[in-house]
Amino acid sequence: MRVDIGDAALIGDSDFDVEAAVRAGARSIAYAVEPVKAESLTRAGADAVIGSMVELAASL
Repeated sequence: MRVDIGDAALIGDSDFDVEAAVRAGARSIAYAVEPVKAESLTRAGADAVIGSMVELAASL
């Protein structure tokens, strides 16, 4: 399957996941349940930070 990287999203829970998405040119959706973690993921460049899997559909 061929997917344009601009149409892809990486979902992860670490700064490394977000950085990988940014470097690849994909959207990054970060999962964090603690405010400190959410702040770190936002600083890393996450396009969206979600606190539950229920929020995932809304962020896509």
